[in-house]
Amino acid sequence: HSAFGHPAIAGYVTRPVSEQLLFATLRAASSKLAMESEREELSRLVTRQEEAMRELNSIGIDLSSERNLSTLLEKILQKSREITLADAGSLYLVEEIEGAPPVEDDFLANKQLRFVLAQNDSIEVPFAQFTMPINRQSIAGFVAITSLPQNIEDCYQLPGDCEFSINRSFDESTGYRTKSMLVIPMNNQK
Repeated sequence: HSAFGHPAIAGYVTRPVSEQLLFATLRAASSKLAMESEREELSRLVTRQEEAMRELNSIGIDLSSERNLSTLLEKILQKSREITLADAGSLYLVEEIEGAPPVEDDFLANKQLRFVLAQNDSIEVPFAQFTMPINRQSIAGFVAITSLPQNIEDCYQLPGDCEFSINRSFDESTGYRTKSMLVIPMNNQK
């Protein structure tokens, strides 16, 4: 608060005023406005982070209490999209290949990825589950193998040294344009 008790007033000058004092007062006022704007932005960021933490806690509670796998997966994907402000999202599960013998030294040796869920706020797309091999050529396979999250700014502009590629067939068939992608491995005790 200034001498006048109003938060918007950073200072005041009286006549006659020197050019030097006027500029110093204007610089101080400009600095105060910038700091106030930054404080408001940080306050919004803190509020958003607090909301995200509440959502993550909610997901944690759901994970421990939900017994219906389909409902749980829907909640996980929906809440994850809300937290990241994502327009769309999908979920893959690692599953055993039917009839494949277990391999003790390699957890993923007898496994595949099953596309089990998709959500999209922009377009309505018919959904069909499918399976795919777990390999480093697809981003889902790469993340499943490495357990390293991938944050891709533009799926159509991947770095040259990228081991994986993005399957554009969905975009081509629907007219949707996938822009950024955040791919996170979710591991549990199984």
